[in-house]
Amino acid sequence: MNMLPIFASSDVARPISRQSLFVYFSALIMACIALAFPALAEFRLERGVRSVQLAQHQEGVKAVYYVMLEWRFKTGELDTMAQRIKQAAPKTKQILVLYFLRGMRPELGAWAKSTYNPAFSSFEVEINEAATVDNPPDSDLRANAGQ
Repeated sequence: MNMLPIFASSDVARPISRQSLFVYFSALIMACIALAFPALAEFRLERGVRSVQLAQHQEGVKAVYYVMLEWRFKTGELDTMAQRIKQAAPKTKQILVLYFLRGMRPELGAWAKSTYNPAFSSFEVEINEAATVDNPPDSDLRANAGQ
């Protein structure tokens, strides 16, 4: 059996398995995330969404999120996703949600974006297929493939 020379308590000399240690540290990391951003920890990823990351945050002023997608979504679906992120996010005046298809690199530009408009309490969603020319997604998601 693959055991580490770490002990559960000073009273009992029994080693902890790697699997138990992994489970313990995974729970510890999730707890730290929940303490840092409690609302985002509750945000559940919907089908087709790989991850949601808070990329930039200025308390009360601005928040930028990166959303990694498995496939293309329609503008209405992106709007719904942005609304859910806003509900779970720290309160800010400006919210920008940048969407990337699988394989795209954030530093080269987003496939789509949602910008919060406080005057209308809604998001403006814009899809930019041209961004996939300079920042191509995985081959199965290139133009006219993978809806």
